[in-house]
Amino acid sequence: MNVALNPLQGNTKAGAIPVIGNVDFTGKENLLTNIANNAGTPNLYFPAAATSTAFYIVDSGDIAGNVTWVEVPNTGDQCRLRAYGTGSAGDVLILASPTANAGAQKGMVRSTTGSHAPSSSSGTYFVFGYAEENFVDGQTVLARFIPGTVTI
Repeated sequence: MNVALNPLQGNTKAGAIPVIGNVDFTGKENLLTNIANNAGTPNLYFPAAATSTAFYIVDSGDIAGNVTWVEVPNTGDQCRLRAYGTGSAGDVLILASPTANAGAQKGMVRSTTGSHAPSSSSGTYFVFGYAEENFVDGQTVLARFIPGTVTI
């Protein structure tokens, strides 16, 4: 933000920010999260549902109660996200189910058409962006951040 043009933007910053993790984020780099209020303090959480909005990427995780560093890419920027299932370059990327498989894929993205695509008529999803390479399960897929929604 341009502080010279708008002094009220003086306490903003670009890039990664520190947020208290409400759960253990150790080893959770490249997963998507969101920030929510916890007794007046911003805390970092994994999305509660596959239809949740989540655009903070874990840069450096830590145990619950400690600071985890996250950032949001600028629209149109490339980033890497951990993938659930397989997909192809150009696929739309949405959140994987945070509750399936005992939460094993919470914070991961999946393709709307790949091996773990949602079933038909399953809801409206937050689109994180688009894959820019073919990917396999567990890979950190190259993605372009172009947020939106898609109804399936």
